[in-house]
Amino acid sequence: LDEALERYQSALNRNPDFVQALFNMGNAYRALAKLDRASACYLRVFELKPDFVPACLCLGEIARECYQLDLARQYYETALAIDSSCVDALQGVAEVFQAAEKFEEAIATYQKLLAQKPDRATTWNIMGTAYHSLEKLEDAESCYRRALGLLPSQATVLNNLGVVLIAQGRLDEAVDVYHHLLDRDPDYGEGHWNLALALLAK
Repeated sequence: LDEALERYQSALNRNPDFVQALFNMGNAYRALAKLDRASACYLRVFELKPDFVPACLCLGEIARECYQLDLARQYYETALAIDSSCVDALQGVAEVFQAAEKFEEAIATYQKLLAQKPDRATTWNIMGTAYHSLEKLEDAESCYRRALGLLPSQATVLNNLGVVLIAQGRLDEAVDVYHHLLDRDPDYGEGHWNLALALLAK
């Protein structure tokens, strides 16, 4: 990454307004966890090319990582103003709502996204966690099963499904889910823990 940064800087020395070099430099700084420098690069990109959606998304992600939720939402909504069909921006808005514990708003935004891209397993999974937070367990289970239909045997989704089955008192089913998970990913620590909880509750 240091060599890459040197090359990007060299390109910018020749052309300070080289948008792609600025964006790539921002990505490199972000990979190095130098978020202030990354943000400065992305902001300069946005100044030079106000319709450059990837810069808005990166700024939103950095703001969300820093728990600056209002700022993150502003960047994601700017991206949507440029491209109303940008599913990554919709995902960002939904995750900001969820981080702020505005679960109904998060779910509504996930649903809008999934109307465009129904095959996004990660979105089905995280929408399930929003439903679970509202104690809408059947809806959460439905989301997890939809995610598994797209990504069978995905450990995080199987774990979430097991948790919601335990919450519904369906312990035998939960045990089966955790055995299935651990057969495929024996090092998944949460799976062992939750399997033990299910077995103890029987």
